[in-house]
Amino acid sequence: MGLSIAAARRLGSAGAGALGVALQVVALSSLLATFSLPQGLTRHLARATDPAEHRRLLLVSAALIGGFALAACVLLVSVAPWLARNVYADPELVPVLIACGPLTFAAAAYLWVEGAMQGLRRFGSLARWGAVVASADLVVGVVAASWSVVVMLIARAAVRLVAAGFALSRWLAPVALAAPGTEPVTRRVAAMALLGFAGPTFAAGGALLLGNTLLRVLLVRGTDLAAAGHYQAADSLAQAVTLVPMAAAAAFLPAMSAHGDRPDRELAEPFRRAIEQVTGYNLALCLAAIGVAPWVMQNVFGRNFEPARPVFVLLVCAYATVGPSALFGAWLMGRGRTRTILAVNALWAAVMLFVFHFALARWGASGAALASVIAYWFALACYALVVAPRHALPISSYLPAISASAVALALGAALQWWSAVPVALAVGGNLVLAAIVFARWAAPSLAASAWLRRSAM
Repeated sequence: MGLSIAAARRLGSAGAGALGVALQVVALSSLLATFSLPQGLTRHLARATDPAEHRRLLLVSAALIGGFALAACVLLVSVAPWLARNVYADPELVPVLIACGPLTFAAAAYLWVEGAMQGLRRFGSLARWGAVVASADLVVGVVAASWSVVVMLIARAAVRLVAAGFALSRWLAPVALAAPGTEPVTRRVAAMALLGFAGPTFAAGGALLLGNTLLRVLLVRGTDLAAAGHYQAADSLAQAVTLVPMAAAAAFLPAMSAHGDRPDRELAEPFRRAIEQVTGYNLALCLAAIGVAPWVMQNVFGRNFEPARPVFVLLVCAYATVGPSALFGAWLMGRGRTRTILAVNALWAAVMLFVFHFALARWGASGAALASVIAYWFALACYALVVAPRHALPISSYLPAISASAVALALGAALQWWSAVPVALAVGGNLVLAAIVFARWAAPSLAASAWLRRSAM
């Protein structure tokens, strides 16, 4: 978000659009570079108790990701001119896409560290490390924005490479070198286990990222980089509401992996608590974000980004579904049912691209955001109404929170868009809704945590 603001302020809407294209390309290419092995590493490390097994998993995954990342970097640099001219129809993107190659390699190293730290359940160290990396990334990126998007991407790659090297030497190398290996065949078995899990997971993540990438491609080809810049600005702010659900899913995945032998019905109650707590925090944050929409786009990015305000509201309504969807995905991944995630993600991408290309493309960035709303809620409906009931998760355990999300978001967006409602009333109404949601689902978990801390003392 900080880098998008810097690009918008210093390089204009076209610069923000170029940065958005680059970040989406890196997200897709880093998926190719890692082959979803970090997620498999998290799951297998969480399930393993033998230090020798931890060692083998770290060494094998590092070797696989290193080779894939180098190949993806070389491939992206080689095809960058063709992509810019023939896919995006904008030759000015050639140096930007070339710079995405080194950043892809750095991102793959960064993701490997994240997967390893999550699997080893070193969340405290991961949080501190991530905060330092984010701060360095923001400071260096803001300075680099004085020159160009290319310099910003190179600076981002440098920060991530240094951060991955530090984490490797500080936390992961001692684990990888602590226990001696056994017979060579064990490493081959570990590689096959990682790749066997990573294949469907890679396809599921690929469908997600490919859909978002194609949406950006259609937006750039159908309009221009300025419209893509408006979408990128709104998206960078709206992504903030996904922080809570993604953090919860990162902890939920190893927990579900560790209890992989328990029947599904025994996990219904923990899943209900997780859904309600994430809804309490995330939905409240989404409603507050909708409330401040009239102020945030123009004051954060500048007056030229006023057209991005409806895009921001729509994307927040879409990303409000990330909370329950991420928990459904973490539950399925922890249980080893990655093909179900692939099917849902493929349907999500198809719905989003169909709606945008055939019905809403003439609305530009707002059309892209509305297509996202429809696709995200469709995917959540698939999880809640089709997938979960088939695996012994009762609908009554999560439907109240999801239904409340739909109703509250509809009311919040209506207050924001209804011209007859004064701005102050729209902001106040959304904040009141956010307070009600927080009091209903988030506050009880805070009270329970405080009681547990007092009891422990």
